[in-house]
Amino acid sequence: MARLILTTTRDFLIIVAIVCVALVAVAALGFALFYLAAYGVAWLIWA
Repeated sequence: MARLILTTTRDFLIIVAIVCVALVAVAALGFALFYLAAYGVAWLIWA
């Protein structure tokens, strides 16, 4: 029983880690796209 709980906990932690990495990747991608869009607009304004 204890081993089942440990295995479930480990799998849960792995899933949480994967979700965190995915969220960080999406946030970084969104920030990069936002930065590029802002840079493009600023370039058009100043050009």
